[in-house]
Amino acid sequence: MLGIDKQVGLIDFKTKNGSPNVVYTLVKFTEVGAEVGAQVGAEVGAEIIKHKHKQKQVGNSGELFPPDQPPKKKPPKPKVEFIPPTAEEVKEYFRDKLPDWELQADIFYNHFSGLGWKTATGAKVERWDSRANLWIIEKKQQDNGKTENQAQRQNNRDADKAAKARNLLDEYAAIEQGSNAISHQGEIPDL
Repeated sequence: MLGIDKQVGLIDFKTKNGSPNVVYTLVKFTEVGAEVGAQVGAEVGAEIIKHKHKQKQVGNSGELFPPDQPPKKKPPKPKVEFIPPTAEEVKEYFRDKLPDWELQADIFYNHFSGLGWKTATGAKVERWDSRANLWIIEKKQQDNGKTENQAQRQNNRDADKAAKARNLLDEYAAIEQGSNAISHQGEIPDL
C-alpha cells in the first residue's frame, strides 16, 4: 500500500502541547496530492512493465509460415424437442401426393409410431416431414417399377394373343385348302 501518513478524505486532528483544545481538519487531496501522485505513478509504471514482458507476440513470430490458429467454435444450436405428429397431420401432409395417399399415410404413421419415432437403425426422427418425403419418393419409385412390369406383362400377353391369332389363321387357311373343313375343326382357344 502507499506509505502516506495522511490519507485523503480522513479527519486529521492535532493537539498543541497537551492542550485540551483539539483542532480537527479534513485532509484535502491538495495536501497529499504530490506525494500520492508520485507513489501511484511509480507503482502503475512497474505494473505496466511487468505486463509488457509477459505478453506474447501474436502474428509476428518471424516464421515464414506461422502455424494456423485453431478454428473458432460456433455456439451450439439449441435443440428443439421433437413433437410427434398426429395421424391427421400425416394424412394432410400425404394428401394428393400418392394415388393411395390415405393408406400410405396410415402405414407411415403406424410404422414410425411403432418404432417410437426412431428409424430402423435406432436414430431419433428429428423431422418427420423429411421422413415422409423419403417415404413418398420410395413409394413412387416402387409404383413406377410395378407399372413398368405390368406394362411388360401386358405386352407379353398381347404378343401371346397375336401369336395365337396367327396360329388360328394358319390352321383355318390349311383347313380351307383341304377338302373336308368339318373334319379338321379344332377347339378355338380363348383370346
